[in-house]
Amino acid sequence: MSTDTKAVLTGLGKYTNYTVQVLAYTNGGDGVKSAELTTTTEQDIPGPPSSVKPLAMSEDSILVSWKLPDEPNGVIIQYTVYIKELDRGRDMAPKSHKVNALQMSHQVDNLSKKSRYEFWVTASTSIGEGPSSVKATLSPTSRIPAKIASFDDSFVAVARQDVRLPCIAVGNPPPQLHWKMRGQPIPKKNERIRQLPDGSLQITRVIKEDSGDYTCMVNNKYGHDMVTHELVVNGPPDPPEIQITSQTTDTVTVKLRAKDPEDRTPVHGYTLHYKPEFGDWDATQIPFGSEEFTLDGLLCGQRYHLYVTAYNS
Repeated sequence: MSTDTKAVLTGLGKYTNYTVQVLAYTNGGDGVKSAELTTTTEQDIPGPPSSVKPLAMSEDSILVSWKLPDEPNGVIIQYTVYIKELDRGRDMAPKSHKVNALQMSHQVDNLSKKSRYEFWVTASTSIGEGPSSVKATLSPTSRIPAKIASFDDSFVAVARQDVRLPCIAVGNPPPQLHWKMRGQPIPKKNERIRQLPDGSLQITRVIKEDSGDYTCMVNNKYGHDMVTHELVVNGPPDPPEIQITSQTTDTVTVKLRAKDPEDRTPVHGYTLHYKPEFGDWDATQIPFGSEEFTLDGLLCGQRYHLYVTAYNS
């Protein structure tokens, strides 16, 4: 609140969209809100990639993979992969490789089998290079255990959209790879869900029942690994269960409860539909988060029909 004609908003997120409205008020109350103004805060350097994973590929190569920064703070334009040979006799200068922003892994070749290497990654926006990720160490080896370059992740999809869950596997001998859905093998007769040649799992025209955990498992004679992806499929939400808790001469109070507490479909609000026995249907909005709602202004002595629907975008 201010009596000035300008104000500075602080504590905002970096590279974030905001919608602003202004109103004037007097002792008599609030005035009319202005038209909405939408703007975006400026970019900054990004935070560090949230995780880094080196995987042995051969006697002289290692694959480095990483996750997006938790705070990109702008549009990521590139990553830089740093490699440092750890030699007890002297402090070696790190080498670096620039990587396209769409690429989330990089293979480092021509390494020494007898050396141990340290890896870290940074992200950059147009403002500059951000801080480094945590460092990870590994040595090349001829005994290459089965490993997965992909990370545990969450995916949100809209109903009837196609989804691909990644599982980039390495190992020598080549690892065996298979998927499970909610801990159970995926039926081979399911034509909508199939494993692709690169190891990823494709689900065609997802439905809400496809939501859940999908686990990719790999193994060879030197080791095994697994990642679990959570898939959330958003569609129209199911209606809540309703219970009438009290009545008066002109009000009815209903209690709302989700049919399935595990259902993570977004709900933005509810609509209560009602009508007197010999009248027309009417509706009123119930704010999301309301556990109880009182419908008032009803006709005394009338029998009413009512039901509740949920909605989202």
